[in-house]
Order: sequence, then C-alpha cells, then structure tokens
Amino acid sequence: MVFVKSAFNEAAARFSPDGRFVAYASDESGSYEVYVRDFPNGAKKYQVSTRGGTAPRWRRDGKEIFYVAHTSLMAVSATTRPGFSAGTPVRLFEKRYLRAIQGTTVNPNPQYDVSADGKRFVILDRPGGEQPLSIHVVHNWFEDFRSRARK
Repeated sequence: MVFVKSAFNEAAARFSPDGRFVAYASDESGSYEVYVRDFPNGAKKYQVSTRGGTAPRWRRDGKEIFYVAHTSLMAVSATTRPGFSAGTPVRLFEKRYLRAIQGTTVNPNPQYDVSADGKRFVILDRPGGEQPLSIHVVHNWFEDFRSRARK
C-alpha cells in the first residue's frame, strides 16, 4: 500500500508514538526538509524544518521531533492532539558524523537515536584523527589455514 505518491524523493519516515502522524524528509522544496503528514490519509502536510533537514525521530511521548540539519541535531516541540502543531526549531548541538545527506542521497538510517525522554542521544562517531575502518577479505582462507597447520 502506498501512503503518499509524489514526484519527489522522500525518505526516513517515522510514525509518531500515537500512530496518527508520519514525519519524513522530502526534497520537494529543492533541498531536503522535514515534513509531517496525518496518517492514514496523508491529506494534511506540515513543514517542520526551516533550513534543511532529514532523519526525523520522535520523542517517545510525541512532544518533540528531532532531526539532522547539515551537521547539527535540531529539536522542535510538537503536539499531536487534537491536531498537529510544531514550534520553532532549536539547534541542540553539532557533530560532524550527523550528516545524513551524502551528495544528493539521504541516508535513511542516520547514525543517531534518541532516548525515550529526549534528553540523551546515541551517536555513532569516530574520534578525530583515527583512521577509517577497513575490512580485510581473505580468499581461500581454509587453504592458508591448512598450510600453516602443517608447519
């Protein structure tokens, strides 16, 4: 079942805790912004971010939406009863690894999450100056293992 069909790129959809709304990122304005739509009909749309945004996350009680704007984590107050309304976005902090847009592509699984109370965040980060992670693939490892075992 298609919830909303448009000519734009939409990504990173998240249901509100009460299941009445969906927050998502869309490039319909020419750059990615965070929007909220009512669910299940999707007729009402609200723009939450003001200067770019993606990777929305709801606080467990639905009273805030968090999102990434460039390398900053933003928060906006929200209410879902009786209808949806949002406040003015506030910058919480900046982290270089929060960037959720790579070129023109949105990462649907950004490297952060928020605690139920909205006061703590988990961010996958790498200390400055540390070498990038690498993966080493060994072909025919069993043969290599056998030859070492014979010695």
